[in-house]
Amino acid sequence: MKKWLIGVGAVLLCIAAVVTVFHLHDKTQLKREIAELKAQGMPTTFAELEAKYKLPEGTPNAADIYMKAFAAYKPLAEEKQKLLPVLGNQSEPNDNEPYSAEQMAAAKEFIELNQEMFSLLHEGGKVEDCYYPIDYSQGPSLIKDLLLNIKRACQCLVITEIYYSQTNQPQKAYDAAMDQLRLGQSLSRSHCLFSHLVRTAILAMGVLGVQEIINRTSLDETQLQQLQGYLQQVNQSTTIGPALVGEICVCLEYRKLNRDVRDVNELMFYAMCLTPLNPTKLIEAYQRMIEIDKLPIEKQSAKVKEACDVKILFSLSRITLPGIEKVYGIHLRMRANMDCAITALALERYRLKEGKLPETVDALVPGYLPQVYLDPFDGKSLRYKRTNSGYMIYTIGEDGVDNGGQGWDKTTKTQDWVFRVYR
Repeated sequence: MKKWLIGVGAVLLCIAAVVTVFHLHDKTQLKREIAELKAQGMPTTFAELEAKYKLPEGTPNAADIYMKAFAAYKPLAEEKQKLLPVLGNQSEPNDNEPYSAEQMAAAKEFIELNQEMFSLLHEGGKVEDCYYPIDYSQGPSLIKDLLLNIKRACQCLVITEIYYSQTNQPQKAYDAAMDQLRLGQSLSRSHCLFSHLVRTAILAMGVLGVQEIINRTSLDETQLQQLQGYLQQVNQSTTIGPALVGEICVCLEYRKLNRDVRDVNELMFYAMCLTPLNPTKLIEAYQRMIEIDKLPIEKQSAKVKEACDVKILFSLSRITLPGIEKVYGIHLRMRANMDCAITALALERYRLKEGKLPETVDALVPGYLPQVYLDPFDGKSLRYKRTNSGYMIYTIGEDGVDNGGQGWDKTTKTQDWVFRVYR
């Protein structure tokens, strides 16, 4: 019995020694990784992240105005609130059918009730720089409160786009679309994946708002051109690299947090970051994706799959990275959706001048578009199809399957993401 115990103890000591050696090796590797990041000038702490992106002292900050706008929000009485487009619980009209008279009445009342909020959102959009001071060390809940306020304000602006479009007030619809896109841009200095996802959702609403305006009212050449130009500017600045830089800081800082972590997902991430191997492998994957983000958009999708293929036995980073790959796919889809909207605006400008639609989008270059945009999911041109009721421009989406511009298919579980115009 004594020999057996001695043998077990020896085995345990050997295991402990091996684990210690690997832990020290991983710790040394992580330190080397952090040193390389610092040498590249990349932030590795929340304090460095804030210092990198916060506005210089005395710079006018749109966030100060936007925060007042969020506080000024007023809902309608419950029954009327339910009738609102976007914020309510009514189903959207089929195809290009108008919203009901009851919905439009509720929208009008909502807009009148929230004039102060809309005025502040418009004022905030005129300020060039915006930075929301966020204490990332307090965890996702603090960030969520701010981001949910921003998302709700964008939904309110979509209501105005729908109302002004359907009541044929093109200038007000145009102004609302610009305010909505500028509010989405206000998150460009908030660098974490969650804020990037919210910004992506806001820009998706912006694209839907542009679609509503094109279909329900008539913009002139100047309005179309300015809206197209701003969308191009937004799309060029919508990169995922800065959010991944922020995630590197989150990954490193979570190892040092001294607070009560109760959220299950946050707890799992916290536990993962305590082991030096996981942050090291995550950082390496993030760095590869940061470099991929600099490539032409049509070359990124395949490279991301390679970057997320981390072959480590029992590593929790194998749980995290597929989620990052999915987020990257959503990011690319949103970039493609914006390119679809930009192309549609160029088509409308062409139609206004020529009195007809072109047979192919090649006719838009260079007079109306700088280039024919490519679908990031297969590298081919975004699909442009003439239909009996108008036309559509679409991306085949993350599944990589061209379904001819068809929406969600429950049988095949595939979906093209379509910008549809009725003419």
